[in-house]
Amino acid sequence: MDRLTSRQREVFLLLGHGMSNRQIALTLVVSEHTVKAHIAKILKELGVESRLQAGLAALLYLQERHPEVVAV
Repeated sequence: MDRLTSRQREVFLLLGHGMSNRQIALTLVVSEHTVKAHIAKILKELGVESRLQAGLAALLYLQERHPEVVAV
């Protein structure tokens, strides 16, 4: 997480909530293209190959820090 920009962290955490690219774009008031660019950079920084892997990493991150908020 430390290697991500603040905007990339926002996108990362929204991935952990299971949001689609479109939902993230609407939430952050940016284009889907911008969201895809952020996700590509997140994948590279985390060393994962897919959006799903990044989303699962975000979910685990959220569970560790806010177990009362994240229910599985």
